[in-house]
Amino acid sequence: LPFSVPFTEKHGGGGSCAVYHPELNLTVGAVHLGLWKKLRAQKLSYTLNFGLGEKHMSRRLIFMGDFNEDHPTLFSETLSLQDCSLPSFPNNKLRIIPGMKRGLDHIFIDNEYQVSEVRTLEGLSDHLLLYCDVIER
Repeated sequence: LPFSVPFTEKHGGGGSCAVYHPELNLTVGAVHLGLWKKLRAQKLSYTLNFGLGEKHMSRRLIFMGDFNEDHPTLFSETLSLQDCSLPSFPNNKLRIIPGMKRGLDHIFIDNEYQVSEVRTLEGLSDHLLLYCDVIER
């Protein structure tokens, strides 16, 4: 699908992709939003508009990625998606300060799916890897 969040070299982030599965009528998108709040807000707006376009075509939607925000409620509320997240930053190896866990990574699931489990795994990232199991309702 033609989906590319505008890239900026400063402040990280910018990666994005989306695929459409016609048999499931499902669009799956992934993003990595940057650290700078103003740029992140612009990229989030671009991502929201893409999601609204997919919803307008009556497509189910799953969006995931590093949003670099604890609670991007605008995303879940605007697109009516379930926010499946757990504290994911920093990973267990980098956690120096007790209680310094944040949920920066999210998986937003269409309400036509039931989330059965959300978990994290240790990986090579500075974040824990976030995944969930979904069941069609």
